[in-house]
Amino acid sequence: MPATQANTLDMMFNFLANKAKNSEYLNRMQAHLSLALEAQSQCRVTVEALAEIRNPRTVFVKQANIANGPQQGNNSLPPRAHENTSDQSTELLEHSNGEWLDTGTASEAG
Repeated sequence: MPATQANTLDMMFNFLANKAKNSEYLNRMQAHLSLALEAQSQCRVTVEALAEIRNPRTVFVKQANIANGPQQGNNSLPPRAHENTSDQSTELLEHSNGEWLDTGTASEAG
């Protein structure tokens, strides 16, 4: 049925384009060309739908698990980052045992 529709729309386009070519008045030529181009557009959409039906883009592939020897699966969830309750923001600022890296005084240029 879509193939018949595409052929009919193509014939309508050719008929209306030929009628527009032979028309004497500008407004009739514009009307025929407008209808002809609309028929051509609908024909293109129908042909694209036919091509999609015959050759679908989506491909369903089953998972292939190929392994040489024993295969191990890890199905557990990774630990969350916020579960670590230690406060690392202050640990990075201290050099060791309460001594700060920044002394607050200006140092000599090197």
